[in-house]
Amino acid sequence: MKKFLCCVAMLALAAGMMAQTPEDKEAAKAAKKEAAAKQKAANALVSAAIEYDTQIQTLNAEIRAEQAKGNNSNDRLIIEDQEKLEKLSVEGLDKANEALATGLVPEKKLFEVYRALDDMSTIIINNQLQYFQNDREKFDVNVFGKGVYGLCEGCHGEITCGNKKDEMQLLSIKNAELKLSSSNLYLAYLCQFNIMDKKLEEACKALDAYVNYAKSYPEVAEAEGVKNPKESVAKHAFNVYLTASNAKNFDIMAKYYDLALQYDDEASRNFVIGSRAQILKQSGKTDEWIAELKKIISENASNDAGENAMQQLMGYYSQKENKDEVKVYTSELIAKYPDNKTANYCRGFAMYSIKNYPEAIKYFQKAGELDPSYLDAFYNCGYCWYEMGLDKARAVSGKGMRTQAQVNAAEAEVKKCFRNAQPYFEKVRDAEPEKPDRWARPLQTIYKNTGNAAGAKEMEQYTK
Repeated sequence: MKKFLCCVAMLALAAGMMAQTPEDKEAAKAAKKEAAAKQKAANALVSAAIEYDTQIQTLNAEIRAEQAKGNNSNDRLIIEDQEKLEKLSVEGLDKANEALATGLVPEKKLFEVYRALDDMSTIIINNQLQYFQNDREKFDVNVFGKGVYGLCEGCHGEITCGNKKDEMQLLSIKNAELKLSSSNLYLAYLCQFNIMDKKLEEACKALDAYVNYAKSYPEVAEAEGVKNPKESVAKHAFNVYLTASNAKNFDIMAKYYDLALQYDDEASRNFVIGSRAQILKQSGKTDEWIAELKKIISENASNDAGENAMQQLMGYYSQKENKDEVKVYTSELIAKYPDNKTANYCRGFAMYSIKNYPEAIKYFQKAGELDPSYLDAFYNCGYCWYEMGLDKARAVSGKGMRTQAQVNAAEAEVKKCFRNAQPYFEKVRDAEPEKPDRWARPLQTIYKNTGNAAGAKEMEQYTK
């Protein structure tokens, strides 16, 4: 039976060999040749990376020796050597990355390549940080980023590929663990540097690496330096969010909204909350935008975010020129938040838009009482009295009064309205002397109609 099975196997093998056509043999030969060529190219890259690292270590030792002699780090020769050192490090790092990208680095050479990557990246980072502090023109955020990512991968590779039974490698592994435990800080720097350079996509890449550092490198996840403080993450997320907002990149804003919202700064938090609604508006989701604004108001009525949302909705309803919607919205608003300055301001605006000046004044006045620095509320109080004065003045000249007593009474009403308007405009003038377009012309009219000729003349210089 065994002989029979053996014969069957031999026949099957022979059949397989006979079935292999000349074309198949040629293809197999070509594939083998191609694989050998790729391996040879990978080996050449490995050798080049290691050779660069050897040159770099030699030059670095020479620089340290010169510095140990007391030669100043600013000496021309040392500066030139430092620049040469960085140039070699960048070139060597590229070779190491190319070698690793092939996936064909021999296992026995992996540790050496990762160690070279670590060495060269460390030099790049140190040089670039020196440039950032002392010679900003030489600082290159792209080179710094190349060093940061290279350092993380180099250290990680040393830890995972190193032989802990080899004393020399064990020393390098421990050193790599120490570096990897603090290299997340470089990612935070990189994020900020890219923001300063207006490189939003690169800033996002660095932020993502910073946020996910412990997951990416579990070997050092429990190290104290790797536990990114929540506040630090939130701060960097807010900076990215703000940059995305300025660039009107709503996808990135949406991505980092939750993280940015955790930043413990009231003004920044209010900005994030308010701009969240803008993401929806810019996306054409009007109903969702309105719902988001109303949600913001309900959760933040007493702070800047809520008040900004009230004003956004007020502006939206006003632009639609549907006075009924404005009345309904502001009526609901004042019912819910009777002591909110912005709710009162919005209600005052709604009343002003339908020329119900007495009601508008009541709400503008309360808004100003709730916040004595609320200049717009006082300005609009003045403007309501001013408009009433103009209306009454037109009535006096347009209808023709039957008796002088009627004329006198009507003119007294005009003066009363203008006198009531006067202190509001003067308050705005005193607070904003650099903005005469806000107060000069109304005050000129008021002074003319109340007998203050000198005041009216003074206003002329601002209204010409």
